Amino acid sequence: MKKLFLMALIALTAMPMIAQQTLYTRDGRTIKGYVVDINDDNISYTQDKSMETVTESISTQDVYNIVFENGSFQIITPIDLVEDKGSIISQPLQELQYERSKRISYGNMQISESEWLALANKFGVDRKYEVGKTLRRVGKPLWMAGVGCIIAGAITYIAGNQNQSYATTVIGESLTIFGAPLVVVGIPLHATGTHLQKKSYEEFNLKANTKQ
Repeated sequence: MKKLFLMALIALTAMPMIAQQTLYTRDGRTIKGYVVDINDDNISYTQDKSMETVTESISTQDVYNIVFENGSFQIITPIDLVEDKGSIISQPLQELQYERSKRISYGNMQISESEWLALANKFGVDRKYEVGKTLRRVGKPLWMAGVGCIIAGAITYIAGNQNQSYATTVIGESLTIFGAPLVVVGIPLHATGTHLQKKSYEEFNLKANTKQ
């Protein structure tokens, strides 16, 4: 059933034109091509966009996931990154990319945040990551709101002076005064959260790669 769903997904992502897929293997290799067929044992693909050439195949057990051109992906054979030492675990975990899909780069692959947290939990760094994430969530809207208030306040203040409107000038000053502490508080929170998240990556890599 899973293979049928995957083939349907490949067909949908290939319309209205043939779309290339990227296969990420369990040992960290990258294969770009056009998937022709998937069964329980193998994935058949070709490098020819017309799909008229002889296809190549790779065992499904050797493929971690398939990433489509639109950014969606399907995991084929999950990897226990903790136990599979000597495979992609030896590749450094890159900085979290805050995309809409909230994916994290692991070596040359991308994993979901839930997958990352499962790995982080095994090495006791998930708490640090979660605290960092919370601080970022709190800090970012604070400093952004603060900056917005300061900008709006400055514009309002200038407009009040030009129009010789005392009330408008006061509003502008008030917005600026209100926004300043939001920036002062929000930026350190956001920066601290980012630091904690990066530290969780570093600690994970250190512990995972030194695991016997």
